[in-house]
Amino acid sequence: MMDFPVKSAIWPLANILNGCTRAAVPLFLMISGALFLNPNKNITIQKIIKKYVPKLGVTLILWNCIYALIEWAITRNLAITLHTLILGAFHLWFLYVTIGCYLVAPLLRPIVTNMKLMWWALGLGGLFTVLPVTIQEFLRPDNVLLSLIHAFQVNLMSGFVFYFVLGYALTQLSINTAKMWLAGVGAFIGTVVIIIGTESQSIVAGHLNQAFQANVNLWIMLQASGLFLIIRGLKLTKLSKTLKLISELSLPIYLVHPIFLGAILKLHLLKPDALHLLVAYVLVFMGATVFAWCYQGILRWLRSYFRPTVTRQYSQD
Repeated sequence: MMDFPVKSAIWPLANILNGCTRAAVPLFLMISGALFLNPNKNITIQKIIKKYVPKLGVTLILWNCIYALIEWAITRNLAITLHTLILGAFHLWFLYVTIGCYLVAPLLRPIVTNMKLMWWALGLGGLFTVLPVTIQEFLRPDNVLLSLIHAFQVNLMSGFVFYFVLGYALTQLSINTAKMWLAGVGAFIGTVVIIIGTESQSIVAGHLNQAFQANVNLWIMLQASGLFLIIRGLKLTKLSKTLKLISELSLPIYLVHPIFLGAILKLHLLKPDALHLLVAYVLVFMGATVFAWCYQGILRWLRSYFRPTVTRQYSQD
C-alpha cells in the first residue's frame, strides 16, 4: 500500500485487500495458544527450553541471516545489515513475539485451567490493553482517560499474550449456528471498520496511516476471533489433509513472501491499476507457495537424515 499515493485510483482496492487480512498474525498466535495452553498436552518448561524455543530460534536466525545478506547486497550499508541481522526484517517480529509467548506459556497454563481465572485475565487484557489501543486514535495523547488506564500498569495480558490466551479460551466455547453467525457479524464489522478507518485517516494524513491496523485493537480482535470461531464451527474433517498442508506451508510462505514482493517491485511489474495489483498478489502467493513446498521438503529430508544419527547417539548413551 505504501507504494501507491493515497488518492490514486488503485489505493482503495489495496486498502480493502490489506484490511481483509489483518487477522493473519493474531490467528497464528491464537492457534499456538490453543495448542500450547491445552492442559491435556504435556508441555513442560524443559520441553519449551529444549525443543520449542530452539526450533523457532533456529528458524529466526536462519531468516535473519538471509534477509541480512539481501540487505547487504542491496544497500552495502553495514549498520542497516547488522540491524537486520539482530532484529530481523520488518515482518520477522512475529517470530520474536511467538518465542516470548512460548516462554510465558508455563505461567499461563495454571491460569487457563480455571475458567473464571482465565476469563478474568482476558477481561483485564481487554480493559488495560485492547481498550486503550482502540480509543487512542480518537483522543489526544495526553487525554486523562488514557493516562488513567496506563497509570494502573496492569500488563499481565499485554501485547500478543492476550491473543495467545484468547485462542485457547475460544476453544472452550461450544459452537452452534447462531454463534457462528454472530462471529461472522463481528468479523465483518471489524473488517469494515479497519478498511474505512484506514481510508479516512490516511486521506487526512496524506499517506498510509495504520492506526486502525494496530494488532491489539478491538477491530482486529473481532476479525481474528470471528474467523477463528467460524473455522472451528465448520469442522472441516474431510479436508484434514488439505488443512495439514496449509498448516505446514503457512509459516514459510509468511517468511519468504517479502522477497517475491520485492522482486516484483524491482522488475516494475506492479502498476497502479486493479489488474496489475491482483496479478501481483497471485504471483507473490504462487511463488511463495512453491518455495514453501520445496522448503518443507528439504526440512523433511534433513530430519530423516539426522534423526537416525541422533537416535543412535541416545541409544549408545
